[in-house]
Amino acid sequence: MQLIHALHREVVLNTAMRVTAEQINALLRRSPKEALPPPPVRLVVPMDAPGPVEAMIEEAFAEKPELAAAHAREGAEESRVGLAKREYLPDFTLVGSYNRLWQEEDLQPFVGLQLNVPLQLGRRKAAVNEAEARLEAARSQRVAVEDEVRLAVQTGVERL
Repeated sequence: MQLIHALHREVVLNTAMRVTAEQINALLRRSPKEALPPPPVRLVVPMDAPGPVEAMIEEAFAEKPELAAAHAREGAEESRVGLAKREYLPDFTLVGSYNRLWQEEDLQPFVGLQLNVPLQLGRRKAAVNEAEARLEAARSQRVAVEDEVRLAVQTGVERL
């Protein structure tokens, strides 16, 4: 019975070792099946404190590409809200033409002003509401990424 437990434990440990090696290779941006690089000859452990956690969090915020992408998505959604709100404004178009079919020469040149008045207010209000909802979703995603970064830094400091 002890032999069966020992064999089972060996299989579990070998599997865990393979999975861990694949995770390390993934972190090193290598193929999961490659052999791990040799460990360093000497490991230097810093004895001083890592510094203020808030400074490390700010540094992580500056270097995290996912956070930059979240900020960019939020900016795009803010622009969409502004565009949806501008749809309430009337459109002016200056028109000019020349028509030789008129017999009177005074009527041949034509200059005019077109005015497009937004009357479908329900559709425009729905577009603004949709843009604002997307903006809130983008803000929520950015806050979630910031929370993940804070947690990762805090967890790393605690582990150290």
